[in-house]
This record gives sequence, structure tokens and C-alpha cells, in this order.
Amino acid sequence: MAGRAGASKDAPVSCNAGKVNPVRFRHPWD
Repeated sequence: MAGRAGASKDAPVSCNAGKVNPVRFRHPWD
């Protein structure tokens, strides 16, 4: 639940980090 809200807030940051490890960010929220 919290992951979903955080994903929206980290949307801009995820774009940058997603290039380094997109799976790492999606794993914890998955």
C-alpha cells in the first residue's frame, strides 16, 4: 500500500534510478 503512494512520489527519481536497477525498485513495491 505505502509502496504505491511512494512510487508516485518517486516517479521522477525512479526514472533516474530505473536506468540503474528498475527491477530493484519494482521488487520491493511488487
